[in-house]
Parts: sequence; C-alpha cells; structure tokens
Amino acid sequence: MPVGYADGYLRRLSNRSTMRIRGVDVPVRGRIAMGQVIIDLTDVPGAAVGDEVEIISNDPANPHSAEDLARLCDTIPYEITCRPGNRARRVLED
Repeated sequence: MPVGYADGYLRRLSNRSTMRIRGVDVPVRGRIAMGQVIIDLTDVPGAAVGDEVEIISNDPANPHSAEDLARLCDTIPYEITCRPGNRARRVLED
C-alpha cells in the first residue's frame, strides 16, 4: 500500500492493525515505512493492483476504525483522523 508514517499512518500500528479490501479485513504485516505498508492478501483471492483499500473505517465496530486504531496507539480517535496528510484521498460517508 502506498501509505506510511509520512501520511500519518503511525508506526505503532506495525503488525497490529488491519485494513479492508474487497470486504475482507486483512492484517498489516511488518514495520510501517515512510511511504508504504504491507498487507497480507492471503484471504483475498483475486486482489489486484488498483483495488480500493479502506484504511480507516467510519464504523466503530470495525477493527480498523479510528477508535480501535487510537486504542492501539494509546491516543484518541481525533488524532487518528487528523494525521493523514495531503497525499491521502479522503472519502467521507454517512
């Protein structure tokens, strides 16, 4: 994934967080780098370059919600949502 700590995705999430692709929550693997994150696509057959990946969910029940990511980083959800920089595309849903 072309997102990393330079984009506000905290290094504390290394090997601890998830993202969602094709409706499947997948684990982040390895250390978060400045401009990239590795996700494990083992359980997502057919995943391909260009697929949309949800990094932060607006559903507090999801394991990659701002609330859960904040808990993993020992911070507050507001910090998680304010960290993404200019390279990140933001999509707000109701």
